Amino acid sequence: MTASIRCDTMHVQEGCTMPIESKKQSKAKSDWMRDNSKIVGVRIMKRSESDLYDYISAQTAKGISAATLFKLALREYIKNHEND
Repeated sequence: MTASIRCDTMHVQEGCTMPIESKKQSKAKSDWMRDNSKIVGVRIMKRSESDLYDYISAQTAKGISAATLFKLALREYIKNHEND
């Protein structure tokens, strides 16, 4: 028998995920994300870019996400190259 836990006002079996949002909420959220964000993907090669790969690996091991590192690095780059 599985144990049950209480999450907010919903009764959920332990190990289960919360129910997905309604289609209307999901559509609104995806519309908002499309209009207010941008996804950028970056591939770092382990051999040819080992300096970057190792640094990112070390920082993520400390709990700092790769996304945070890229945002900080880009902001620093912008700050130091504003007049280029």
